[in-house]
Amino acid sequence: MTEEKNSKALKILTAVLTLGIIALGIYTVSFYMENQEKISQLETEKAGLEEDLNELIVKYDDAIETNDIMSKDLYEAKQRIVNLLDSIKGIDKANYTVISRFRSQIRQLEKEKERLFKTVDSLSKQNIRLANAVETSQTELRQRIVYSDSIAQQNALLNEKITEGAKLQLTRLTGEGVIIKKSGDIVNTQRHRRTDKIRTCFNIGKNLIAEPGDKMLYIQVINPKNNLLGKNNSMKFGDKELRYSEETTVSYDNKDVDVCLLIDTLPNNVMSGIYTINVFLDDMLLGSSSFDLK
Repeated sequence: MTEEKNSKALKILTAVLTLGIIALGIYTVSFYMENQEKISQLETEKAGLEEDLNELIVKYDDAIETNDIMSKDLYEAKQRIVNLLDSIKGIDKANYTVISRFRSQIRQLEKEKERLFKTVDSLSKQNIRLANAVETSQTELRQRIVYSDSIAQQNALLNEKITEGAKLQLTRLTGEGVIIKKSGDIVNTQRHRRTDKIRTCFNIGKNLIAEPGDKMLYIQVINPKNNLLGKNNSMKFGDKELRYSEETTVSYDNKDVDVCLLIDTLPNNVMSGIYTINVFLDDMLLGSSSFDLK
């Protein structure tokens, strides 16, 4: 009877142990599967963090490449993201605590990115406005310069016309050989052998805008051999030297004035041929003419 009871107890114990082992196996498999699922989720979460960080890096690269504004701040922010990405990649076994900490850091980096990009965008818009304002100012300045240049050119042209118009105009410039008689009378001649002096006459015309006053005139009479007759004196005008036959001072009051001069000659300087007469106001040539002696 006792053995029968023991046998029953053993069978019951065996059955309980068997059930326990089965339950433990089921629990172990279930725990393993659950743990593997958690590990897979954590790995997926880790991959997601890496993807988010890589996207942030690309955005910073684009911002750094297209914007000179705050490039240093953008680069430093990008390096913090790169460092965090390296840290995440270096994790062998992820857990919720580590993933949560990294996710919190990424949120902070996202906020920093939004703040920096807003600042960059604001500064870019300000730069565009400033560039437009500068372009407008430069356009206005160019227009003013063109207008000023036009006025300057008109003034220069007007001054040139006034200067040109203020010049004395020489007319009726003539030359001839003359005979000086004992009585003092002067008779013109075309024969060089009978010529005692050369007479030149000219008219200074009326000019209301010319500067009135005494005008120093210098006359050149040049013979056919290109020799200067008369005094053959010289006058310096800066680095220029003017040689002349005779000079005269004319009082000019903006009205017509006739001038005649006698130029001394020497026998060996008077010959047949073409003679040239030049009249200068200081060093400025007013007129030229020629005449012939037989």
